[in-house]
Amino acid sequence: MTYDITIIGNGILGLSTALSLAFLDPSLKIGVVGPENKEGGASVAAGAMLNAFAEITSTSLKSYAGQEKFNLSIQASKRWDSWIKKINDFLPVPDQITYQKGTFLILNSKSGILDSENFYSILKALNEHNEPYEEVNPAEIPGLHPLEDCRPLRSLYLPNEGCIDSGKFMRALQDIATNHYKISFINKKAKSFNVRGNSVTSINIESGESISSKTFVLAMGSYSQKLIDTLPQISRNIPRLLSGMGCSLVVNQDNNNIVQHVIRTPNRSGACGLHAMPQGEGNLYIGATNNVYMNPKTHHKAGFTHFLLECALEQINQNLHKSDIKTYYTGNRPATIDTFPLIGETSINGLWLLTGTYRDGFHQSPFLGDSMARKILGLPHELNNIFKPERSLIKTFTKEESIEEAIRHYMCGAYERSMKLPKAGWDEVLRDLIHNRVNYVYDRLETNFGLSPDMMMMFEFSDDFEESLDYFKDYFKGNHLRKNLSIL
Repeated sequence: MTYDITIIGNGILGLSTALSLAFLDPSLKIGVVGPENKEGGASVAAGAMLNAFAEITSTSLKSYAGQEKFNLSIQASKRWDSWIKKINDFLPVPDQITYQKGTFLILNSKSGILDSENFYSILKALNEHNEPYEEVNPAEIPGLHPLEDCRPLRSLYLPNEGCIDSGKFMRALQDIATNHYKISFINKKAKSFNVRGNSVTSINIESGESISSKTFVLAMGSYSQKLIDTLPQISRNIPRLLSGMGCSLVVNQDNNNIVQHVIRTPNRSGACGLHAMPQGEGNLYIGATNNVYMNPKTHHKAGFTHFLLECALEQINQNLHKSDIKTYYTGNRPATIDTFPLIGETSINGLWLLTGTYRDGFHQSPFLGDSMARKILGLPHELNNIFKPERSLIKTFTKEESIEEAIRHYMCGAYERSMKLPKAGWDEVLRDLIHNRVNYVYDRLETNFGLSPDMMMMFEFSDDFEESLDYFKDYFKGNHLRKNLSIL
């Protein structure tokens, strides 16, 4: 099997890049490698919220790197309408993609003070960018019927942010690629690279065959790390990829109170916030948990499912307790240890990376797919080089800031789980206990690199707490000769 370009990974970024390449040069023979079921992939589990501003937190725009990451989402937002129109031009009317515009951002008192800070950070960014929004009465949001003690205090309507049906959209991309362009899908797992000199010549797949190309794009999400590890000449120079495992559910809508648009909270508790959105005929998508692990997980967790349902029943619509569970998903968001993406060519000729997008991959896919295709073909593009794959860790927190932020996220998570403390003074007692816990993690890691809260909380959810601390202690020691890129 020989192709001009081989995409390793058949998630949203792999499909978008393959189709963008074909749009730019229809003569290209392109191979897309990956198992059909996409087990554990982030794309199949995504609710496909197309949010840029609603994802902002109180810390996300404080660094140059954070601003550039946000810019990727802004660029993607500008492209979704034309991207969907381009896709729909290939599809019969019944199969066309619908972009359900409109996002309701709610601020309730179910979580901690971070919710308020993130909400007002979003509001500030909306005003600074002259992005349209409207403050609305939470009681008038279609589909919202929370418990009284979880009722929203404020809410915003963002008309330019919304959602699509992720499964339907990905099937459309693959059908167009197969039926209209020279794109072949290889239903196998990639196992390793074959390198001659300083160039990748082929990849080995699980059937024992190999695939040859001049160019390879590694876009396997969290699973990319396994292939990166087979290339020791560059693996130490690339920030390690982790798996932000998330569980989500689809239930039938409450027919008396239909959710018509995305309803979501700000990001909270080291995760992407509670969100619900219409998906398919009469269904409601509820998402999503986020717990970072060393390696991808493929099984739904009972505890996370319980937590997700509890949040949805309390904060979205208490009548959903009558709903049937239609299906559930488990996906792994590709997250680097510094939370920033890996985009561009490596020092090995012919090998490119497009991964590490964490919670933004689906939303950013029209921009990243097109920009990556243009860069590979030597055409003008708008990609910033700050997120190149071989780079130093990007530092956006000091150690002290990291500890304080982690404490706030721990507290936020505890309040969302209905923690009740004795009155007067116990809040500070609990903060001190968490402070000691987080300090212990830093003492064991022996590093001053400021981890983001979700990476800090990774150790709490680790399958082996002490073993994971040992691993990252060695990881940071192995990287100590590389100057950290500090952009504060």
